[in-house]
Amino acid sequence: MLCGRSKCPILERFKHLKKLRVRKSISGFSPPRILVGSKLWPDVVVGPLVTEKSDLASKYADPSTWTNLSIDGIVGMLSSLFRSTFRVNVKRASRPTKFLEITQEIAISSRSIDVDVEFEKVPKPVLKFDGILAPMGPSGRVRKLEAGNPKVPSYVYEVVDSNDLKAEKGIWMLYQRGESTYYITRLLSVGLLGIPKNRLLVPTRWSLTAVDAVVSRKLATKLLRYPEIPEIRVFKGAYAGNKYRILLAPGPLAYELVEIWLPGSIWNPEVEAGAWIGTDYEYEYWSVHKFSELGGGYYAMKLPIYEYLTSERRRATVIAIREVTPDYWAPVGSWQMRETLRKMFREGKYEKFSEMKEALKSLQEGLVTPFHKWAEKSALLRDLLQQKRLTEFM
Repeated sequence: MLCGRSKCPILERFKHLKKLRVRKSISGFSPPRILVGSKLWPDVVVGPLVTEKSDLASKYADPSTWTNLSIDGIVGMLSSLFRSTFRVNVKRASRPTKFLEITQEIAISSRSIDVDVEFEKVPKPVLKFDGILAPMGPSGRVRKLEAGNPKVPSYVYEVVDSNDLKAEKGIWMLYQRGESTYYITRLLSVGLLGIPKNRLLVPTRWSLTAVDAVVSRKLATKLLRYPEIPEIRVFKGAYAGNKYRILLAPGPLAYELVEIWLPGSIWNPEVEAGAWIGTDYEYEYWSVHKFSELGGGYYAMKLPIYEYLTSERRRATVIAIREVTPDYWAPVGSWQMRETLRKMFREGKYEKFSEMKEALKSLQEGLVTPFHKWAEKSALLRDLLQQKRLTEFM
């Protein structure tokens, strides 16, 4: 390719869209999935995603099953989702229009739901890709929208119908009941969480990050009470040109992400350029929880790490590395960070070390970026190497 990539995201999207039967009306299913846009806020574009493929409807809603698919497989699968759209002010969450009320009913369903949609015009392809949101198919403005009856657990209604439950507490209550962060994100996006008079529609890219951040923060309050991890652990994972390395070390609860974009990769396309390296970190016991400059990916990786530490009932100082290579030719959304790490932790394969020097050698294996390039930017690594721990003198 002239752009230097192994494949062109636009051409690949066209290849899959050509296979679709695109027309003005669809009688199908929503997985359910909802998208709330962020452009022209506070008057945002909202609507359910709809497919005619009933056998795949549930798979569309569960990113935990997508890590076995290639980028091409993800693009092909999600390009068959039609995005129905209408514009509404974010303050209408508690006073919904007819279309918004139907969309809220779709969002709250825990299973795929029948949806009939008629568009004003034949839906048009959406060609852009996004680092936070997953791909989707053609998009069109809604003329008519109808949906079947949602399947909703009773405790979800208790949260949604509450008059005095703040959104953050509602998020945490649903997470504790075992609801997925993707389901909770839908509810937050369509304005079903929080004190009714304060509810707003929340763009999907913001709500994804908000749920990751809230749940991570709640888990951190537990982790602060746990003993530190007894040894250094190194985890390694990968997905479609993204390489992941996680170092868990004895010490105070702290988290750092080192994100690397190699030359020729999708966000650093100049082959002659050097690697772009960004870092951000926080110590949980004094953190003011500012929004990370690394964006949603910072929280998408933090959550599964804190989930793992919670399952181990241990705290740790965490250094997470994501190296993006040119093989990641089209961004498919933040779910791949979250789910790749969850899968890695479920498999439970890691190396144990007593010496940091040996752990760092293992951490570096397979990375293209030289150790000194990223290590010199890592604040937590500097702290781990410089601080003298009391146990060293006992």
